[in-house]
Amino acid sequence: VLFTSIDERADNFESANLEVVTVATGERKIVQRGGYHGRYASTGHILYVHEGTLFALPFDVGRLEATGSQMPVLEGLETTVVQGAAQFDVAENGVLVYASESQQGDPFPVVWVDRNGRTEPLWSEPGLYGNPELSPDGRKLSVSLLRGNNLDIWVYDLARSVAPRLTFDEGYDADQI
Repeated sequence: VLFTSIDERADNFESANLEVVTVATGERKIVQRGGYHGRYASTGHILYVHEGTLFALPFDVGRLEATGSQMPVLEGLETTVVQGAAQFDVAENGVLVYASESQQGDPFPVVWVDRNGRTEPLWSEPGLYGNPELSPDGRKLSVSLLRGNNLDIWVYDLARSVAPRLTFDEGYDADQI
């Protein structure tokens, strides 16, 4: 299990550590000092955030240890350092989805970015989107969408180009799933 650990006296996650634990034995190892929101990618890397930059760290899942130096992948990622949150996810096939840093309250589009940096809009309507999560097969994208004072979860089907809304309660529903 890969997770973020933080000293209880810290006021943000910049000084947090990425750790792994072997469930069967309870053995814990620090993989990276200074980072948070770690995700394992099938490319053999741990993706994580430090100071608003997304990094990739080569990682051997069999030995549960880093096998090389960290590399910056993307700057200007939307993060919430006080909560240790970052707006990115990676599918099993290595596709990365993320939200760029924006001005507070400014709407921004949801786009795909290919390996060459070309962008393709997914939603034609700009909005306040967050918490992108790709399905394991990379076919669906869930996001939270703020409209007025209502934050709901929507799931975008990439093959059909449709996005049904999953939550309907008034208020904050972004953590319901």
